[in-house]
Amino acid sequence: MPSPQSAVIQTLERRLHKAQLYKSVGKLTDISPVRLTADIEGVAIGDICEMIDRETGYTGFARVVSINTGTAILAPLGAIEGLSAGAEVIPTGEDFTFTCGDGLLGSMLDGLGRPLETGFSTSGSDWVKRRISPTQINPLSRPPIDTVFESGVKAIDGLNTLGEGQRIGLFGDPGSGKSTLMGSLARNCNADVCVLAMIGERGREVREFMERQLPPAFRSRSVVIASTSDSPAMQRILGGYIATSIAEYFRDQGKSVLLLFDSVTRFARALREVGLAAGEAAVRRGFTPSVYAELPRLIERCGKTDRGSITAIYTVLTENEGLDDPIAEEVRSITDGHIILSSELAHSGRYPAIDVLQSRSRLMNEIVTPEHIQASSKVRMLMSKFLEIELLLQVGEYKEGADPVADEAIAKREQIAQFLTQNSHDGAAYPEILEQLIACAGTE
Repeated sequence: MPSPQSAVIQTLERRLHKAQLYKSVGKLTDISPVRLTADIEGVAIGDICEMIDRETGYTGFARVVSINTGTAILAPLGAIEGLSAGAEVIPTGEDFTFTCGDGLLGSMLDGLGRPLETGFSTSGSDWVKRRISPTQINPLSRPPIDTVFESGVKAIDGLNTLGEGQRIGLFGDPGSGKSTLMGSLARNCNADVCVLAMIGERGREVREFMERQLPPAFRSRSVVIASTSDSPAMQRILGGYIATSIAEYFRDQGKSVLLLFDSVTRFARALREVGLAAGEAAVRRGFTPSVYAELPRLIERCGKTDRGSITAIYTVLTENEGLDDPIAEEVRSITDGHIILSSELAHSGRYPAIDVLQSRSRLMNEIVTPEHIQASSKVRMLMSKFLEIELLLQVGEYKEGADPVADEAIAKREQIAQFLTQNSHDGAAYPEILEQLIACAGTE
């Protein structure tokens, strides 16, 4: 058994081995809006470097994204006006960190974790420094998902029930009601904490969302991270990582957390922008290989642990309700279900505009009662049957009595449509939703 003295010596040796005994200072050699090239030694991928231009007085930071012998490519974290070739590049020797704590509840941060509201401070003993890339979770340590996550939305809780710790994609065209649905989820769900990541949104939309969808009465359990479309690509990427890390922090406190990530499409575009600048080859739709490597790493960080859970909803922008774009396909393949928003339903005035028949929760049958499964299956069958005969009804060719199931689908069409329609500001309790669903199905 080693002596206490030898243990101390070994600890000191490890610390000395990792210690940065001198600072390697490099020089910028090439500058573009999304790519900085520096002659520098002793840096690693992900390291944050400080840039100082003594000629212009510029100071700023960048993150190392690619390394060649004696040369590093960096992505700026902020504006680069005033930065010139020859500026000093000083590595910090560590990846990006931000300040985290319980006091974040009710706050709004930018893509670098800085408060957007005046008077908000993250200094003091109650705050901790947190990395954006924690260690990977052992898949065998994840407990099974067995508890219903109550979203307060009837079309979800009734026909696409989610579990605490589930990850799903929310797919929709622009104008299909994604922001409205996200606001409804943030207000009406039964989570302890709601973390909202607004990545690549227009600045105007951020304020409108806060005022209309998340008024002050609902902010006490929420944290909002907003990295708008005019932010540098690396800042948009870090904003997504920070939001996920904050959700992990509250999960580690034993909380049930809802992470609303809007949107993973714009997050992927920022990854593509940085990847192309770093010299990666473009593959399908111009996306780089690193995009397909980072998306699973991001989404796998959520889920359920022995401490708490993160139920994550990632919005995906689609074109003409198509799901054939690479980001949509990737998200569908690595999540536990998908909710499809229909522009046609939105244009008809029905909200939430969820296409129930195209949506699916992969865990629903494992977490709800047999009674719920039976009622849900019956309502889905009636909705599908009505779609089959809708054209016959429109041209007057349908004959009543020829098909009992079709007759029932016609008779219950309005009742089902009324069940699926819901004011975004009105949440519904899960027992009430189940009761209404069973009434629609007639399976009492």
